Amino acid sequence: MWLPCYSISGGARPWLLVVGAIAVVARIATPTSAFYLPGLAPQDYKEGDLVPLHVNSITPSSGDTVRKPESVVSYSFYDSRFHFCQPPGNPQPVNEWLGSILFGDRIFTSAFEIRMLKVENCKLLCASSIPQDDASFVARRISEGYSFNWLLDGLPVAMQRQGERVEDTSYSIGFEMGREDVEAEQGEVGRPSIYNHYDLTVEYHT
Repeated sequence: MWLPCYSISGGARPWLLVVGAIAVVARIATPTSAFYLPGLAPQDYKEGDLVPLHVNSITPSSGDTVRKPESVVSYSFYDSRFHFCQPPGNPQPVNEWLGSILFGDRIFTSAFEIRMLKVENCKLLCASSIPQDDASFVARRISEGYSFNWLLDGLPVAMQRQGERVEDTSYSIGFEMGREDVEAEQGEVGRPSIYNHYDLTVEYHT
């Protein structure tokens, strides 16, 4: 049984940052003077307003700067073999601008409900059982370094990565579906585990 949940916190900062169980970066609430990107209009939010979190294709990328992707195939987030939680009324496609279409984006609505200035603590998304054949499919994608690509208010969510030194902090767009067992013996293949808790920290303009 897979029981994904998420927590949300926030703070008044110059930009919006989302850090998931693994984590995330984006920017919500735009300042009065801002640039415009095609397909991304400025948006203001009041307390309690729904801030959309959309999901894009799952892609074979890795946060490891040494390891290279082992595949070139991307999958729709709602490929039936993943059994990911779906929003009420089924996922709806999100209008995309030309550049997004050319890049092969497949953006859909999600089951996440994020409201401006509302703190949540481990909010359950759904309960999902994954059959053995599909579990093997998901495990292979984790082993190949596949990553989620989410959009919060139209901007990409990223993962915060910490280097050996405190000042060596960086952010990478997207974050891995899961990880392999780091305690596996040398020469053994680690057992893949999917992340099922997302700790989101949202920072925003005031």
